[in-house]
Amino acid sequence: MEYQKEIIVSERLSVSDYIDRFCDTERFLACCRACPAYGKVWSCPPFSFNPLDRLKAYRYLYLVGVKIVLSEYVRHLPTDAATQQELSVRILGEARRGMDTGLLSLEQEYGPGLAFFAGSCSVCARESCSRREGLPCRYPWRMRSSLESYGFDISRTALELLGVPLQWSEGFVLPEYFFSVGGLFTNRSIPFFRDKFLSEAFPAGEQVSSSLE
Repeated sequence: MEYQKEIIVSERLSVSDYIDRFCDTERFLACCRACPAYGKVWSCPPFSFNPLDRLKAYRYLYLVGVKIVLSEYVRHLPTDAATQQELSVRILGEARRGMDTGLLSLEQEYGPGLAFFAGSCSVCARESCSRREGLPCRYPWRMRSSLESYGFDISRTALELLGVPLQWSEGFVLPEYFFSVGGLFTNRSIPFFRDKFLSEAFPAGEQVSSSLE
């Protein structure tokens, strides 16, 4: 697929400031209720705990954005809604390739911490999540939630903290780029966070660019 991948990393952020400025739990919980995954996937609401109480245990936040810039050819490939959906899912999966691994590795190295992935859990297929059967998560050491599932405004986060406005498809034409946002909450300052994230996420040295750190 013709695309260019760029990695954009924030400076070290204050967790309390991020919560105060970018969290709107009621607004985004309403969006979650309209999603088919609501109450059926362990990474999604409703939760058995207060998400903000959990986050207040941490001091710092590092954000990571993965931007997939598409060629004009790829943008105009979809000719119907089904093709558009299939291609969008593939591209978003490409955005997360390496991203989840990098964040989880740094969570373990600089713990106690809590990583957040971009989008719903992808460890199991949505239809096979054990939550549907009333059973605990099969892979709690790999399952992580998204920032939006905790009530954070990803559109503002992307624009104001990573400098990238989100784009959307127009009809069947895909946007110029897809942008996925994840992060790591921690109590430890991580020097050279971007370099460390890249070495964990892309050990083969895949070329990436752009950083705000």
